[in-house]
Amino acid sequence: MLKSIFTSSIWKLLGSFCSFFSIPILLNKLNIDQYALWVTLTSLIGWISLFDFGAGYSLRNRITEYRELHLTENMKTAIAGTFIFFCISALLIFLTFIISFFVFDIFTHNKALSLILYIPLIVSFPYFLGPFIYQGISKIPELNFLQFLPSFLWLIILFIIPQNKSNTLLIICILYSLIYFLLRLYTFHRSIHYLRIKTIELFSLKSFKSIKGIIINGSKFFILQISSLILFSIGNIVIYNHLNSYDVSQYDTVNKIFLLVITLYNNIIAIYWTEISKGKALCDYIKLNKIRNKLYYITVAICIMLLCTTPLISWFIQVWTKGKINVPNTIILFFILQFTIQTLSYAGSVFLNAFEVLKVQIILSIISATLFFPIASVFLSNNTGIISIPLTTAIVILPSLVYSFIKSKRLVQP
Repeated sequence: MLKSIFTSSIWKLLGSFCSFFSIPILLNKLNIDQYALWVTLTSLIGWISLFDFGAGYSLRNRITEYRELHLTENMKTAIAGTFIFFCISALLIFLTFIISFFVFDIFTHNKALSLILYIPLIVSFPYFLGPFIYQGISKIPELNFLQFLPSFLWLIILFIIPQNKSNTLLIICILYSLIYFLLRLYTFHRSIHYLRIKTIELFSLKSFKSIKGIIINGSKFFILQISSLILFSIGNIVIYNHLNSYDVSQYDTVNKIFLLVITLYNNIIAIYWTEISKGKALCDYIKLNKIRNKLYYITVAICIMLLCTTPLISWFIQVWTKGKINVPNTIILFFILQFTIQTLSYAGSVFLNAFEVLKVQIILSIISATLFFPIASVFLSNNTGIISIPLTTAIVILPSLVYSFIKSKRLVQP
């Protein structure tokens, strides 16, 4: 497991470095208003994943358990049925996008860019199943390598895109969509190849009728997904609506640094999730207890190391953006506060997710999402600036941290 974590983390780290280095290039290629528009449009892409209604996470648990128990046919049926469900979801996404296209200003005022970014996503939505299959069959290092490749290609392409031309942002959107569209197709077909499933086998209505349990459990993950997107992906939009373009760029830049660390941490979570599912299938409580202890130790160590690097982060941002964006240490400390509470909550929640003990998590997530906007509005109205977002997030997810710590401890006891 340590080898898998190390290899996966290397690819994740390299991919994140590519994303980091792309920011100063984008700031150089675009003006500040274009860059703010770009990060706002692309931040909304995360909402597309909601339309799997949590079925991907539920399928991931089933794949791991069926493989551990050698129930190959059950696994293939579950994958085929979930694929059909994703195809139906793609139609729903298309209808939602058409409505949003004429309702929200960000789409209405940028029609061409919106179509270029979102139509390929919608068409390839069924292939979002690929990463879940990879995780279920414990091939996370290879998955991370495949996800690194488009980041690397994207960085190379940015170097050759013309600077500050009238169509620069248009070219960026076209190439971005193309690269990630091709990645999704290849990743999916590679994942089913490992399981010796032919594409034609996926179009089975009989299989679709047999995944009722996956959809029901998936709907629970769906609620958790909505909460996560509100809390962790909507910051750019809130800042865009309440403050100015510089604040959006400042928030996005700091957030990307912490996304690097959270990405590496989520990579650890992904590997441990699979191991937890295996332990659950075999009722191996000794293994489960060891996994829990290790995960919390790792989480605390990462948070302490991040806190110690606080003075370096502000300096790095200034160098990284060539002086265009400056962030005081006080702002960074609030992002570290959010990160600490968020990761400690994840360390317990991954056990609840693997065991599909989701009822209380759902209640807490609804409360968190409901409280997020009013609390953030209070902070923003009192001129707290961009720290309003990490501070609000830390406050509303604190109850989840406490609950997941206590409940996960009980789950690993025989």
